[in-house]
Amino acid sequence: MKSQNIKTLLVLIFVSLSTGTWAQKNKLRKAEKQSDNLAYIDARDIYLKVVEKGYTSAQVYENLGDTYYWNSDYVNAAKWYGSLIDQFPDQVNAAVLYRAAQSNKSSGNLQRANELLSRFNDIDGAGAYLGSSKVDLLPFEVTLKEDLGFNSTYSDFGPAFAGQTIVFSSTRPTGDDVQLHNWTNQPFSKLYQTDFDQQGNVIGVNQLRGAFEPTGYHSTATFTADGKVMYFTQSQSLSKDQAKTDPTMRLKLVRAELMENGAWGNFRDLSLNDNTYSSAHPALSSDETKLYFVSDRPGGLGGSDLWYAVILGDSISAEPVNMGSEMNTAGRETFPFVDANNTLYFASDSYAGIGGLDIYSIDLSDERAKLAHLSEPVNSSMDDFGLIYNLENQEGYFTSNRGGADSQGDEIFGFKAVCKILLSGNVYDQETNKEIPGAYVQVFDGDNSVVQEFVLGSDAIFSFEHKCDQDLRIVATAPGYEPNEVIVHTPSISAEQNVSIPLTFTDLCRPNDLGCKLNLQPIYFDFDRYSIRKDATVELAKILVAMQEHQEIIINIESHTDQRGSDDYNEILSSKRAAATRSWLIENGIAAERLTAKGFGASQPLIDCNQDNCSEEEHQLNRRSVFLVQQ
Repeated sequence: MKSQNIKTLLVLIFVSLSTGTWAQKNKLRKAEKQSDNLAYIDARDIYLKVVEKGYTSAQVYENLGDTYYWNSDYVNAAKWYGSLIDQFPDQVNAAVLYRAAQSNKSSGNLQRANELLSRFNDIDGAGAYLGSSKVDLLPFEVTLKEDLGFNSTYSDFGPAFAGQTIVFSSTRPTGDDVQLHNWTNQPFSKLYQTDFDQQGNVIGVNQLRGAFEPTGYHSTATFTADGKVMYFTQSQSLSKDQAKTDPTMRLKLVRAELMENGAWGNFRDLSLNDNTYSSAHPALSSDETKLYFVSDRPGGLGGSDLWYAVILGDSISAEPVNMGSEMNTAGRETFPFVDANNTLYFASDSYAGIGGLDIYSIDLSDERAKLAHLSEPVNSSMDDFGLIYNLENQEGYFTSNRGGADSQGDEIFGFKAVCKILLSGNVYDQETNKEIPGAYVQVFDGDNSVVQEFVLGSDAIFSFEHKCDQDLRIVATAPGYEPNEVIVHTPSISAEQNVSIPLTFTDLCRPNDLGCKLNLQPIYFDFDRYSIRKDATVELAKILVAMQEHQEIIINIESHTDQRGSDDYNEILSSKRAAATRSWLIENGIAAERLTAKGFGASQPLIDCNQDNCSEEEHQLNRRSVFLVQQ
């Protein structure tokens, strides 16, 4: 729980803010810190009394909402943001809508919160307000599930997702006339499909139906998301002459379609096959535009390499692409799988693993991504391969012979990912890019409850561990800076997430500048006029209330123009505007002896625009009224 001292600090930080436009001008920043002679002024109290007197504006409502929002008083924040949204709908920005939605949510008004969040998502600038963060995936940390209910005493391997079921390869015998492989003395592998009940228990295992070749080897399938197309591995048929000269059994890739009767048909060899080398173990990319596979074809780097071919409608490119030395080695790479985040998993026996075949991963979406070796218990001292992973439920399967002495001991293991996020970040000055030591950081969860808080050290860095797939709001504040927040959603898989929070410097007020202290907005006059306009009365009401609340205050009004026009004209015009401002305050009850007024024309610009090199925004900074408390 944060202390009362921290709450008080946040209030003082906020009430000292001035406009964001001022903060963008680094040249205006004070050379050294000065004491604030107006520290006794409570800007929020002044604003509340201004509203009580009937003076309202979008800026007044937004500032009131912000003072409560940054201090976690969401009931009052929702009230004032609501006034802004209802009374000044054309002046509502993405920040207001988001903060109003969060405030209503924390106040229990979920219907209003959802309505505002929907409007926020539709507004220009919403994406920029949410910010971004860099994510680096961490290696798997999992718990194993060994008794799956569908392994046999034979070799079971190569699982694949097929809708809500699992299709896998197995050498278990079927029927009376079983063909045995002359190397293993086991039946040739076939494809089997599991049936699960609602609790995830296996209630049946059946061989895939269809016009598969009755002899030979079938294994390692991959399926389109709709379940209507399958690619799988099949042994090539050799003629008698081929068998005599080269009896090696080679593999090929086959495409099949699901028929209306639930059986597989329309079997077709892919054009990239060749009877002089093998192509096997297909895997579809997450967008189903590429087919990854393994081959010992010419052009590779080793015994077997990872390749991909582009899918062209219901056919496939016959010119596959080798995936290069980032993944392939002089050894054996095999059993690829690509998850919904475009992360490739594969097995290799050539990297510095801990066993024979080990499983590795790499993010295909990031050109700078490095290969990651999956830690135990996925990898072991034996062969581990054929991993598949469902991001939605963070569960998956892989094959290992850790329970047996050779390939006859291949078994499928299940796992559940242990998901954790290591979140770190820094707070820095948006203009100078320098760190802000001593910044205060709060982390809010999806219910706007504080889950972490930090006072940053000299490096201005914070770090903590959090759950996966969670909404977080990270708020940073520092004396002299405008508070800022970054909205992040933690990844659904283990990752290191980095967040940078920029703060805008706003401590530009002179120690006795009451107008700056109260975040006075520019007071506009019509061209060549000095009468007080209606929109200016809201700003003058802030000065009025402050002087009514603090009878000891004596104000010197200084009026300035921009640098356009002659010096004589600007001096006369600024003097008339200063006098009109003084008269308005006197007419509203301030004693005349408490007010002086003087015009300075264009002689004291904040920004030098003599070369006509200024924007309208910069001219506006020069065209100002200043209210100085007499010392």
